[in-house]
Amino acid sequence: MGEIVFNSMQDMFNHIRSRGGANPATHGTLGTFYALMTMFTDPNTCSCKKGKAALANIMNSCKSISAMRDDVLSNCKNLFDNKIVIVKEGGTEIVRF
Repeated sequence: MGEIVFNSMQDMFNHIRSRGGANPATHGTLGTFYALMTMFTDPNTCSCKKGKAALANIMNSCKSISAMRDDVLSNCKNLFDNKIVIVKEGGTEIVRF
């Protein structure tokens, strides 16, 4: 079993988007992360929703991805070819699942 290392949350978001996306019902916290990042990166979203608080919510949802279990975790792992996923932000590891 290999690893996939993403050097930013944006890199992981781009990977998930290339795989068709994720939703909270199927992918739990990863789906929430994806939904928050979709809004954050949408050029049509009001800039008031792209501040420090929004980024903090995204970071918190990303950090809590490691708490997923059972079917939800399995659904998420399929997006990453069942490899261990490591996400770094600013050179620091923030989550591993």
